[in-house]
This record gives sequence, structure tokens and C-alpha cells, in this order.
Amino acid sequence: MNERDLEIIKLYESGMSSIEIGEKFNSISVRHIQRIIKASGKTRGIKEAWNNSVSRGRRNFDSFHKTTYGYVYLMKNEYGRFKIGFSMSPVKNRLVQFEGMGGVRLELLYSKYFDNASDIEADLIRKYWDKHLFREWFEFKDEDVESIKQVLQSL
Repeated sequence: MNERDLEIIKLYESGMSSIEIGEKFNSISVRHIQRIIKASGKTRGIKEAWNNSVSRGRRNFDSFHKTTYGYVYLMKNEYGRFKIGFSMSPVKNRLVQFEGMGGVRLELLYSKYFDNASDIEADLIRKYWDKHLFREWFEFKDEDVESIKQVLQSL
């Protein structure tokens, strides 16, 4: 590992998400940062966030979080709450599933396919954890929504 990789790992261990680190190092992609972090074996920060999360209930990080392909999405419910998530099936199916379970109208704001969708979802959740309400729902301002869309578009 070179000095830059060690600095990336140090920032990650301090609590920064790979998306935030990517914003600091404009010349490095988030995917590359995630590879550096995985290669180091230092995923403690994400594990703690997920293990402490009410949103994951009784499942812990090790049993749930495996790098998985699929769609990362951002949804908004009729009460102005937002959901960051990922789905291995097309997001429209997930939207119908959620509406059927809760009887609440949802609007899909953005979705995109990634080979490492679960990693990207975890990083977004970690980055915006201070805006977390309950389970997988967040309270965002318009600028947060635009920032999430920009991050997903840039990956």
C-alpha cells in the first residue's frame, strides 16, 4: 500500500464514508476507494453503523452485508420522508412491494444499477446517518436529495 492508500484507510477509520473520501480525493473513484478499504480488511466503521442500526433489526452486518449487484434507489413517501435502499430486482417491483405493505404512496426519485450496489447503499446510509429517522427512513432537505442524486450519477 502506498501513502495515499494509508491516508484513505485512516480517514475511513475516523468515520468518513467512502463517498466523503471520494469528495476529498477528486482524482479517485469511490469504487477504487472501496476496493482499498476492503483490501485492508478495515470495514469496522460500516459494521458498527449497521450493527447499531435499528433499521437492520436482528440481522448483523456480517450476515447481511455482502457485496451485491443491483439497483441503488432513493424514494420519497407522501409524508416527505426519504428511503435509501438497494434491490437486486428492478426498483419498480420494490416500489409496488412497499406501497402494498404500507398503503403509503411512494415516488421513485432516482435509481441506478451498480455491480456493488450494497456497498454504495451502505456508504450513503453512513454519510447521511445524522438525518436518520427510523428503520431505513431519513429526513432530507432539497440539497441533500440533489447531492445524493449527483453522487449516484457520478459513479
